[in-house]
Amino acid sequence: MRTGQPGPGHNVEGAVLVVPDPAALATLWARDHADLLARRDQLLAAFSRFEAAHGDGISSDEVAGRAADFSRLLAREAAAAEAVRKELKSPLLAASRALDRFFKTDVSDLLAAAAAKVEALLGAWQRGKLTAERQLREGAARSAREAADRLAQAAMQSGDADLMQQARQADDAAQRAELGVQAGLAAVARTAGEGGAVASLKSHWSFEVVDFEMVPREWLTIDERKVRAAIRGDDGLRDIPGLRIYDNPQTVVR
Repeated sequence: MRTGQPGPGHNVEGAVLVVPDPAALATLWARDHADLLARRDQLLAAFSRFEAAHGDGISSDEVAGRAADFSRLLAREAAAAEAVRKELKSPLLAASRALDRFFKTDVSDLLAAAAAKVEALLGAWQRGKLTAERQLREGAARSAREAADRLAQAAMQSGDADLMQQARQADDAAQRAELGVQAGLAAVARTAGEGGAVASLKSHWSFEVVDFEMVPREWLTIDERKVRAAIRGDDGLRDIPGLRIYDNPQTVVR
């Protein structure tokens, strides 16, 4: 019988999970890739010298040519470091994806989807119950108001004091019924299970567009991704009403 939860590196249900200590990994990588770190320090020192000399701007074609060579060298070294990182990370990613697929895709996602369907059915039943109760209360309030209005009209026509008193009482009752339409309404749909679960309705405000032309401009936004895709390239759009489309050249070093 198990007396506790196994830690990293233990045999868990037949699968050996070896989780290295992050600090130990950093020490290991620093040892195995000392040349990479030395090259990084060398290049960053050269960059510091370049920035000190030309940080305010490039002043000649000769310096621009050296800058292009230096930029390409830095980018190539960065790409080489990325290649090493991806190579080392690949088995970790594969293991992580396998873990996610087994426990999330094949287990927790399926159970969560089933729970969502059950909640959707429960929600439909609760909303129906809430609507029925609201309609019942609204009908009672409407009847009370109609009765009060009839008594008030009769009292005004007759001038009878007793009838006037009845009309006032009927008006008070109608007001209480109208105010009570929403009072405690959410509690009507609350459901408790024998296992201790409690299901209740919670406000969730949403919207739908009914007249786009009436929506204030402050609530509208430009689809930037769509615009950039439309103007990209030499044959892209160059005229979109309300937008200034311009070329902003970017340096590319190969």
